[in-house]
Amino acid sequence: MISSQEFFINTPPYSEIEHKDIATFKAQIINGESSLRAYCARCKDDSVFIRFDGDFEMSGALRRPQRRQDVVDMSRMMIAHQWTYDQGFCITDYICSGGCGHVLIFFTVVTREVAFKVGQWPSYADLGTKLDKKYLKVLSKERFDEFNRAVGLAAHDIGVGSFVYLRRIVEDFVDEAHGHAKSNQGWDENKYQASRYKEKMEAVKNLLPPFLIQNSNVYSIVSKGIHELSEKECLEYFPIVRGVIELTLDEKLTVLEAEEKRKTITTAIGKVAGELKS
Repeated sequence: MISSQEFFINTPPYSEIEHKDIATFKAQIINGESSLRAYCARCKDDSVFIRFDGDFEMSGALRRPQRRQDVVDMSRMMIAHQWTYDQGFCITDYICSGGCGHVLIFFTVVTREVAFKVGQWPSYADLGTKLDKKYLKVLSKERFDEFNRAVGLAAHDIGVGSFVYLRRIVEDFVDEAHGHAKSNQGWDENKYQASRYKEKMEAVKNLLPPFLIQNSNVYSIVSKGIHELSEKECLEYFPIVRGVIELTLDEKLTVLEAEEKRKTITTAIGKVAGELKS
């Protein structure tokens, strides 16, 4: 079963999530994780949002936020039509831990077999089009912007178009590895250029993040999405492909940060050694 983070933040409205038991879904997803990570429009940065029950009665530094009127109207409409929590309609609220008063509100319908969001505020597009800027350390500005564009297209129900940009990012991973591999002794560039893309990935696998190699079929998925799949199918698979790319970037970040730490420690050790000699 997916996580609360995946369902509320990464899953588009009306995308049906299958489950086997209503009570379990509500316990693990609707009331599962006590916090979510999402972009806060007021803080202008990624933030942690804390789930709470009640009518936004907060204490300490957290101010009591005001619901937008359209959200209040929607709540009343659902209740008026007897969509209650027990009958399958759920309202889940989160508030930004930064104290700005910004809230996330999700409306979910849970049937016997599937669950899906029927509304949220801020919109899925507003939440989904902000990538963590940390990825700029391992992605060019051009590719970062394209990744954002892919997320934005998917948020507006454009699945095939989003896959075009996702494929370019996957190709960029392989092209970067290829650039390093060309200097290896015994490298056969002609053979590489004549190979199919999956064979190219295999040829440079030692220079690619392990997670991407374990999920190398992601390239076939995005390619098939561009040429054969429907908008609906692409939108259904988008969160999975996005997840593969983000986890690949996370691995690249880990390697980069380790290298930066090694350089810092090496410099510091050299400095200390020099001071002790004097």
